[in-house]
Amino acid sequence: MLTRVKRWLPLLVILILAAGLRFYRLGSQSLWNDEGTTVALVQRDAATIVRNASADIHPPLYYFVLGGWVRLFGTSEASARSLSALAGVALVAVTYLLGRQLLMPGGAILATLLAAIAPLQVYYSQEARMYMWAALLAALSWGAFICLLRRSQNLTRWSWRDALLWLLVSSAAVYSHYVTMMVIAMQSVTVLVAALRQRPFRWRWLLVWIAALLVLVALYIPWLVVAGRSMLGWPDVGARLGSLALMSQFAQVLTWGVTMPPSYLIRVVGWLVLAMALLGPLLVGRQKAWPTLLWLAGTLGFVLVASLWRVFFKDKFLLFVHPAYVLGLAAFIQGCWRYFQSKALARVVPALLLVGLLGVAGVSLGHLYTDPVYQRDDYRGLIAEIQRTAGPDDAILINAPSQIETVGYYHHGPQELVPLPLSRPLDPATVQAQLEELVATHPRIYGLFWATDESDPQRFIETWLDQHTYKAEDRWFGALRLVIYAVPAKLEQTPQVPLEYTLGTQITLRGYTLSTPRLRPGEIAQLTLFWQALAPITGRYKVFVHLVGSNGEIVAQRDSEPSGGAQPTDAWHPEEAVIDRYGIALPADLPPQTLTLRIGMYQMFTLERLQISQQSQALSDHIDLGTIEVIGE
Repeated sequence: MLTRVKRWLPLLVILILAAGLRFYRLGSQSLWNDEGTTVALVQRDAATIVRNASADIHPPLYYFVLGGWVRLFGTSEASARSLSALAGVALVAVTYLLGRQLLMPGGAILATLLAAIAPLQVYYSQEARMYMWAALLAALSWGAFICLLRRSQNLTRWSWRDALLWLLVSSAAVYSHYVTMMVIAMQSVTVLVAALRQRPFRWRWLLVWIAALLVLVALYIPWLVVAGRSMLGWPDVGARLGSLALMSQFAQVLTWGVTMPPSYLIRVVGWLVLAMALLGPLLVGRQKAWPTLLWLAGTLGFVLVASLWRVFFKDKFLLFVHPAYVLGLAAFIQGCWRYFQSKALARVVPALLLVGLLGVAGVSLGHLYTDPVYQRDDYRGLIAEIQRTAGPDDAILINAPSQIETVGYYHHGPQELVPLPLSRPLDPATVQAQLEELVATHPRIYGLFWATDESDPQRFIETWLDQHTYKAEDRWFGALRLVIYAVPAKLEQTPQVPLEYTLGTQITLRGYTLSTPRLRPGEIAQLTLFWQALAPITGRYKVFVHLVGSNGEIVAQRDSEPSGGAQPTDAWHPEEAVIDRYGIALPADLPPQTLTLRIGMYQMFTLERLQISQQSQALSDHIDLGTIEVIGE
C-alpha cells in the first residue's frame, strides 16, 4: 500500500498544481468576442448549432458538449471556461500516460510536470473555446494509436479493441477542430515508417490502417456535406511569415506561451529549448520514443509546408503538438542523466535545465495573471463604462455585427444596440442612410470598434461620424475601442468667432464655434475649429483642447489629430479649409464653475508645441478661446 501511494503521490501533486494554475482567476477577465459568441451559440437548439457552426470554420462537437455543461453549471465566465480548465488538467494526465508508454517512469513524471506548468496550455485552458478540448482529444488519439502500435507485435497482428478506441477519439477530435487532422496525418506517417522498418514490409498492416482511415473519413462525411463549402472557403489566418520566422514563432510559443514580448533573448531561449525537445527522443535510446519525434517534428514540418501554400498558422494550433514537445523535453533531460559519465554532471545539468524551464514558465505565467497587456478584450469593462455615463436614449454602435452577442452578454440597459455594417463589403449609400437615421434619433453614440480592418477597412463609418458629430473620447479596452460621439443639434460650417492666429509657420486658425457655452457635469462640450494651411505641411501635429479650472488645473481634455485622425496635417493642401470637431466630456462629479477653453498644437512624435503668433507678434504655445460655464444639476 505504501509503495502504491509513493508511486501515485507525485502525479497527484502535479495534477493539483495543474488544476490550481488553470482555475486560478478563471473568471477574472472578461469574455472576449469569440468566447461570447460561443456562449450564446451553445444555448441554442441543436439544429441552430449545426447551421451556425457550418457557416463558421469549426466543427460542432465542442458546442454540444459546452451546451450541456453550461446548462448544468451556468454561463458565468468561470463556469463557461471551467470545461476548458478541466480538459487542460485531463491533458496533463494524458501526458503522463503517454510518458509511461514512451519514457521511463521518472521521465513520465517530468513530462507531466512540464505540461502542468506550460504557459501555452494554461492560457488556453482559461478560454471558453474548443482548442483545449480538441488538444485533449488529439492526445487521446495519439495514445490510442501508440497502444495500437505497441500491441501489434511488430505489425504482425491488429488489435481491434485499440483500433475501435482510436476510431472513437479520433472522430471526436476531427469533429472538434479541423487542425487535429495534422495529428492523424502524423500517425499515418508513423505507420509508414514502422512498416518500412520491418522485414519483410508489412503490407497487410498498412492496408488495414488505410481501411481504418477510410472508416474515419466515412464518419466525417455527414459534416463534409453540411460544411464543405465553408471549409473550402476557410480564410487565411494570421500573418504570412517566412520559414525561419515561422520556426522562431514555433520555438517562442512552445517554450514561453503567448504571454511574453518577443525579443532576441526570448527567441534564442526558445530555439535552444525546441532543439532539446527534438533531440530528446534520440537520446533516450528506446524504440518506443521515436514516434514522439515524428509527432513533434512532422507536425511542425507540416505547418511549414502548408504555410508556403497559404497563411495557415496560429499560435493556438501548437496545442495539438505540445504534449509531444514536453515529452521530448523530458526525454532530453532524462537522456542527460543517462549519458553524462560524471555523476555530478548527471545530477547538476538536468537539475539546472529543469530549474530554467520552471523559471521560464513562472515569468510567462506571471504575465498571464497580472499584466494587462496580455489580458483578453475587456467587454465587461467597456460596457460598465457605457452604463456609467450613457442615458436611456443613447445608442451603442457595434461595427462588427458578430460582437452583438458578446456585448449582449454584459449589456442589459435601455440603450439600443445598432450593428453596422450589416454586409461585407459595406455599401456606402446604405450605411450612410443608416448613420443619418442613427444621429437623428440619439443624442449620443457609443461606438464599439473591433476588427475594423475586416468590417470597415476604409473607415467609412468612423470618418462619417467624425465629420457629423463631436468625438469626445477614444479609449482602448484590450483590442476594443470605445469612441463616444456627441450629436449636435446643428453642425456649424462657418466660425461664429473669426480669428487669425498662426501656429508655427504653416498653419492658421481662422476661427471657432463653441456650441455649448453652458453645460452640466457629465455632458460633452462641442467645439469646432477652422484651420487653413499656408503651405505644404511636412509634419504631423496633434491638437490639444483643454478645459482649465480657475486654479490652473486641467479638468477635461481631448488630444487628437484633426478630424479624429481622418485629416492628418501632412495631408492638408494650401488654402484648403479644414473643419475640425472636438467633443470634451466633463467629469460627472465636476462642481459648478467657469472653465477656460484652451487649445494648441504639438508635434505628434516629439510632443513639441507649436509657437503661436498674431500679426507677426509672438504670443505663446496655446490660445485661450473663451469660457464654459458649468452649472449645477
